[in-house]
Amino acid sequence: MASSGLNAWQKHFDGKGDVSTVMKKRTQLFTIEGASAGFIDAGEQIVALESSYDSKYPIKYNNRKYLVTFNNIQKPISKRVSGIKLKPQDFDCFTKETWGVQELATALVDEIEERGDLAPDLKTYATMLVKYWSKTDREVTADSFRSLKKPERGLNELNKDFGEILGAMACIKYNLLNNNKINSSSKMFFPLRGNEPLIDYFILSREKISISAKSGTTTNTLKPSDILSLLESKRSSYRSQSLDLMRVIRDNTTVQFPFVAVNMFSKGILSDAAIEEAKKFKVSDFAQKNYSYELFEDLIKLIQIPGSSTRVPPSVGQIFYYTEKYIINKANTTPSYNPTAAFIEATKGQVIYVRFKITPTFPQGEFSVEMSDSMDEKVQKQVKWRSKNATNRAADKLGVQP
Repeated sequence: MASSGLNAWQKHFDGKGDVSTVMKKRTQLFTIEGASAGFIDAGEQIVALESSYDSKYPIKYNNRKYLVTFNNIQKPISKRVSGIKLKPQDFDCFTKETWGVQELATALVDEIEERGDLAPDLKTYATMLVKYWSKTDREVTADSFRSLKKPERGLNELNKDFGEILGAMACIKYNLLNNNKINSSSKMFFPLRGNEPLIDYFILSREKISISAKSGTTTNTLKPSDILSLLESKRSSYRSQSLDLMRVIRDNTTVQFPFVAVNMFSKGILSDAAIEEAKKFKVSDFAQKNYSYELFEDLIKLIQIPGSSTRVPPSVGQIFYYTEKYIINKANTTPSYNPTAAFIEATKGQVIYVRFKITPTFPQGEFSVEMSDSMDEKVQKQVKWRSKNATNRAADKLGVQP
């Protein structure tokens, strides 16, 4: 349970002086003398004044002092961290994978209000989103968001990360999928172990419905190993050179991959001896230049590393990065290596895409739903090979994304 009353005051306000925060819900205002003075809306900026605890607590609002119900004051931020974390795995309450809507909504609201790494305005907005899409508070309606100020920071994370949780609840409470097998007793399943390629959550009713949560217009970046696994699970007969490239990515380390794969696009550019030496490269070697230059000289000329020459040899990291970049360009411009068909074949009929976005017209957010099959035309000629690596970093294996 979220702390309230005296316990919350001692934990979040006692000895902190005047504290800047916001109101968590629409609340009646009283003058210091106790007379009614109207209302203050959720999300309004206030200063909780230094005081001893009382259920009617002094605040400053619009340069005037009032009393408000203490439990309706949002708890302030108590520490600063790098980034705003709103994915399911960022909440301590996600200790299990299967949830009912009411149960999850209660756990989320309690934890959000206690989290010290989230700003008060973001906490208020997030809790109202939970209450609205879970239908657990009748007082929170679409109109409640008209006067609610958007948080100064965190809107992207609400759309991209928190929208995944909201979407699962909305699929049940608002029947986003228009599926008569889903009812109020349906459950949500979040695969927190990360072993479900493409899928963010499932709706469990009389069938298991696979959902991919999205914001904006992009879909998941799929790793080649995931595409190959999906095709194998479907016993697909699809074959292509793009799948050959995916197998090389899957079967080699991130650092080894470009040197093993480059001969697929420029036959014989690396000898067996060069490949064997390259297989010993590690990220810790990226700044080094003490390799057998003569084994890589033709490759270095091919990939055109800026500023390199026999007198100024490139580093291992530069050779890695520009070789991978060369392969990506070739794979994205050579029809037989284009991953679009493989992506569509792997995802066809596997998933429903549920997109969430907060807009000026819909401050409570809105959802759109598409079947993966209906997206085939949209992703045609758009799926590309993508990398997150650099001359000093081999962070991840090559993936594909529309």
